[in-house]
Amino acid sequence: SYMAAYGGLMRDVYARTHGYAKERIRPIGSPRFDHYVHERTTQAEHRDTTLRELKLNPSRPVVFAAVPLPGAYPALSSSYQVAEFFQTFRRAQRERPELQFIFKFRQGNLVPFYQNYVRELFTDEGVAATDITKDLLSLVTASDVACSNNSTLMYEIMLAGRPMILYPWKKWDTYHLEIYNRAAPVALNPDELIAHLHTLLHKEESQKAIARQNQFLSENYSFDGHALERMEALLREKLLPLP
Repeated sequence: SYMAAYGGLMRDVYARTHGYAKERIRPIGSPRFDHYVHERTTQAEHRDTTLRELKLNPSRPVVFAAVPLPGAYPALSSSYQVAEFFQTFRRAQRERPELQFIFKFRQGNLVPFYQNYVRELFTDEGVAATDITKDLLSLVTASDVACSNNSTLMYEIMLAGRPMILYPWKKWDTYHLEIYNRAAPVALNPDELIAHLHTLLHKEESQKAIARQNQFLSENYSFDGHALERMEALLREKLLPLP
């Protein structure tokens, strides 16, 4: 009967595309993301420790990259596309040897095949691979730039306060791109990705990108760290008419 939405934008999308009445959709944010608002500053203070635990150098720039999910469906990536994904970042590292990477796999997808491929491609230099989810905030805040495909990880990166690049992105997914390109630049090929990386590694450009993301969130979403309270209020109002 009722839906809880991330914010006003998602309420409008569901009303327009699925026919829901707006008054039955309550923008509350997401309790899952509340801790990002409350803990991001503290986590950022532990950057050096986080990177050393990953065997990365805290004095060098770090790029966080979400690895696309491989599979046979059109919305997923082929093994060749996943290989190209890694090769693109290796090319970026050849152009800027100081770059380091944290590759974040979906939980359960960091299989020996990918571990060996990444190790061979990067020769164990300036690269870490993980599928740990519970420490995601610490990984993102330890990075200087982050890359995400069409995933809720986009919100987590923006809430962590790091500049984001939309990569990789399916060229046919123009509907979602029209929404999220308001927040961050998209890279549709390796050349565009490397160009965006070069730009966002400059402090001034990074700050501009973060400001753009924050504006996008504040105008369209209810991610202020108080979603849990709003969820409780919605449940009490609609489902638990307690005295």
